[in-house]
This record gives sequence, structure tokens and C-alpha cells, in this order.
Amino acid sequence: MMNGTDYAGQDVTGWIVQEKFDGHRAFWTGEKLIARSGATINAPAWFTAGLPPIPLDCELYAGRGGFRKVQSVVKSRNGDWSALRLVCFDAPAVAGGYAVRHAAIPANMAAPYWALGASTVDALAAELSALKANGGEGFMLRNPDAHYKPGRTTDLLKLK
Repeated sequence: MMNGTDYAGQDVTGWIVQEKFDGHRAFWTGEKLIARSGATINAPAWFTAGLPPIPLDCELYAGRGGFRKVQSVVKSRNGDWSALRLVCFDAPAVAGGYAVRHAAIPANMAAPYWALGASTVDALAAELSALKANGGEGFMLRNPDAHYKPGRTTDLLKLK
């Protein structure tokens, strides 16, 4: 999976911004869900029914402040999966920059994003404060031209 490094004041004008979801990282192989460790996530068949046959980089999410709920469900054999949703933010097997890869994700699962303009880079700190005040964790900043690269990369930055 692609993992970001910490934002340290880099020029991110024109980069993509998404909320950083506080859940359980998951990767849909096209056939099954796996964790960052490579272990299979035993989601019920109804939960994965209808997912596309392409790899997706995702987060199992139960809403802001729901991290413990997600962990409880994932670790339990009989957890309430109806409380979770699979939010997808990348389609690694699709060639091209981020917008092209994101367009391959089914709309009902795709994590929303926006591009930073020069005038909004300074406003990002204010947006981060507002997000945190509403229970959010932070933002992920993506180089829109970068191809998907598993492992740590400076093309994906965490701003918390």
C-alpha cells in the first residue's frame, strides 16, 4: 500500500486534498479485503458484494471518532459490519495520475477530494483547525501527477 510522509511545509499548490479517515486501512485485491499486514480481513460476503474486480486502496470507516468501533468489528468474528463503510481513495492498477485513478472508483465509495489553489494553501491551516474541531483527524495531500507507488512516498503527505 502507498503510505505518506509528514507534511513539512512543502509547496503543495495544485495538490489534491482529502480528509484523513481514522479507521482501519484495507486493500481490496479485486477478490478479497486484506490489511496492511497482508492478513485477510474476514468481511461478510454481503459487505464486499458488488465491489469491482480491480484493486482499491481503502479505509474501513465508522465515522469520525469511530476508530475503536472499526477495530472491534474487524477483530470480532460476529462484529456489526453494518456500522462500517468502505471508503476508497485510490485504484492502484489504473495507469495515470490521481484523477484518472480516482475516476475508476465507484462513485458511492470514492473519498471526495479537492485541489489546492495558490490562494488556498495558506487557508489549509484554518481548514485543518475546523476539521479537528469537528472530530476529524487531518488531511492527506496527494501529488496529482504521481503514479501509485507502494511504500513510503513524498507524493503523499499527512497533515495532522
